[in-house]
Amino acid sequence: MGPRARRNVAWIEEHCRVPDGQFAGQRVKLRKFQKDVVAGMYDSPTRNAIVSFGRKNAKKTLAAMLCLLHLCAPEAKPNTQLISAAQSRDQATLLFALMAKMVFMSPDMSDVLIVRESKKQVLCPDLGTFYAAISADVKTNFGADFDFHA
Repeated sequence: MGPRARRNVAWIEEHCRVPDGQFAGQRVKLRKFQKDVVAGMYDSPTRNAIVSFGRKNAKKTLAAMLCLLHLCAPEAKPNTQLISAAQSRDQATLLFALMAKMVFMSPDMSDVLIVRESKKQVLCPDLGTFYAAISADVKTNFGADFDFHA
């Protein structure tokens, strides 16, 4: 594992908490295959990745941690927008809900991130980064209806 992937794994394991289940609230300890996914994404020059593995292996939880990594952590780039899209509002809410739980469980993240539950958004005012969960069943007049102000 290269230095970038090691740094990102270390950040996840230091700042993210297990959002649900038997170990809820405990620090995340990534499994080997999850570390391999992180290494595959961050130790290569690729800009796109498709990750696939079996059911009940915390795909959405890993996706939430990766979003947080780009929202307020080492991978964050100032003034960027992160969007997760799904067919239905219920499906779009799942990733947001995991992110929100992790933010609320982490004193470090809750100090720097604002969670807007009603809009399914997470903001980092210091960096100007923004996350929103959107769905195909929500219609707007002129595209996405985002409010980027804290």
